[in-house]
Parts: sequence; structure tokens; C-alpha cells
Amino acid sequence: MEKLTKPQNLYIRRNRALTAAAAFAFLAFAVALAALLPLGLIKYPPEKDILIPLIIGSSVIIFISFCLGALNFRNLFFPFLLTADEKGVYNYSGYFHFGFIAWEDIQSFTKDATWLDLLDDDMPSLKIYLKNFKAYRSTLSFYKKWQLFWSFGDIKIYTLCSQIKRKQLYVLLDEMLKYYGSSAEQVD
Repeated sequence: MEKLTKPQNLYIRRNRALTAAAAFAFLAFAVALAALLPLGLIKYPPEKDILIPLIIGSSVIIFISFCLGALNFRNLFFPFLLTADEKGVYNYSGYFHFGFIAWEDIQSFTKDATWLDLLDDDMPSLKIYLKNFKAYRSTLSFYKKWQLFWSFGDIKIYTLCSQIKRKQLYVLLDEMLKYYGSSAEQVD
């Protein structure tokens, strides 16, 4: 059996300027649409049969834009997208943060292709594959279960607002999992 060298702790910083720009853009769009919609309806009154669907559709777009802006603004308070140490992975990427996941809960890291990956020539998104999904889910709070439900049971690592390439991150995380995952199994 080959001797594995202890990997260094991993700290992946968030690109705060890009996150702030996204927060500002979404919030500015929501405010502009909320301010201009009534003015447009007064100046150019639509037919009565499309007035209600137009207001409902615009309200939904305003609400979604405001939520995305608020979530991007909240991400500014998390300077790291992802950290990993001897205990496990701390995932604060994306809009919904999964937080801490212990090495003993992680089976592997997989590459998961999405339609957004067509725009990028790097590699598919990273996904954390758990050893026992039901056991992990049972330990979560209601809020984390809700996040897991809306992410369709996937725990993904998003690298959009970082300086690291997904291939490089995949290699580093896989190396850490081999070291810390095997040492956890040897203790048992």
C-alpha cells in the first residue's frame, strides 16, 4: 500500500467583485422594473384581458430578481466558496449553502454535466456523492432538508465566482478524500 502524503488545507476564495456586480445587477433590475411597470401601465394602458397576467408575470420576475440579488448580497458575507480540512468539506458555493460535510459521509466527488457546461470547455460541475444519503439527510435540520429537496438531492460545488478551474479542484478534493477517507476507515 502506497504511503499518502497529508494534503494541505484547501481554501477557495470567492470573487467578491463578481458577486457584488451580480447582486447589484439583480437588485437594480428588480427596482427598475418595479418603478417602470406602473409608469408604463399608465402611459400605455394594455387591454383589460392581459392586464392581470401582465401584472402577475411582472411581479414574479421582480420577486425572483430581488431574491437572486439578495442571495448574491448574502454571499458577500462568505469570503470562501469552499474550504476543506482534516474534518471535511465546507461548501458555501451557489445560492444555497450546504455547509459542513464530514469526510466519512463522502463516497466520492463526481463530475455532473449540466446545460451550462456547454458554455464552458473546462469540465462538468462537481457533485458530492454521499455514502449513505438517507442517514445524512436524517441528521439535517429542516432548512437543510428543504435545500436538499430544491436541489433535487444533489450537493454541488459551483466554481463560477472563483479563480480555480474545476479540473484542478476535482484533483485536489479527490486527493484529500483518498487521504482522509482512508484514514477514517483505518481508525474503525
